[in-house]
Amino acid sequence: SEDHLLLHATYFPGSCSDRAVICFHSYASEGLTDFSSLARFYLEMGYRLLVVDERAHGRSEGIYFGFGCLDRRDAMLWIREMIRRMGRDCRMLLHGISMGGSTALMTAGLDLPPQVKAVISDCAFTSAWEVFSSVLHKQYHMPAFPVIQITDRMTRKSAGYGLDECNAREEVKKAGVPVLFIHGEADAFAPCSMAYELYAACRSPKELLVIPGAGHAEAYYKDTERYESAVKAFLRRAKLG
Repeated sequence: SEDHLLLHATYFPGSCSDRAVICFHSYASEGLTDFSSLARFYLEMGYRLLVVDERAHGRSEGIYFGFGCLDRRDAMLWIREMIRRMGRDCRMLLHGISMGGSTALMTAGLDLPPQVKAVISDCAFTSAWEVFSSVLHKQYHMPAFPVIQITDRMTRKSAGYGLDECNAREEVKKAGVPVLFIHGEADAFAPCSMAYELYAACRSPKELLVIPGAGHAEAYYKDTERYESAVKAFLRRAKLG
């Protein structure tokens, strides 16, 4: 990484020579845990796959989670690594779940190489500040103040970024590639309203899939057929099918 951490990912050489998916997992998880089923789905379609362990997760080094703010810089390094492996004619999709979805959206707001053609964001949160405030209120029945403010100051001092900087809603406004937003209607961690906010903020070609009855990061398992059909159709429209 740019701050000298050794980052880990698992690479699957699919049958396609020019198409790949880079996968970003959720908070406190790791790549192969979150993408065990989706990896099979993509590999059966021939895509090469890079399943990332984000900083301070899995086998990647680091003490502090990046919440997308730091991870987007790491994502750019993984993109360049895949271009190096596959050549400049390759075409890539970024697919993230939860915090990984926010990472993918924030990465889309950077100056992406032309090889990145699209993004899929599954149950992303609008910002770290807002999702923590929501969790405190809905799950712990606590007011956000002063817990969020204290956490923000600690994060700035220890990890070098503020919770308000981890803002996918602001970064996705800069996206120049098509985005498919997926969310569970019954998500109690990152409320489904966040998907509508992210969708509204995005100015590039966009689609939204809401799965009824699905909780956080459950959309694929709640309605696998609808999820896979939406992804396949999106990939065709994004010239990745």
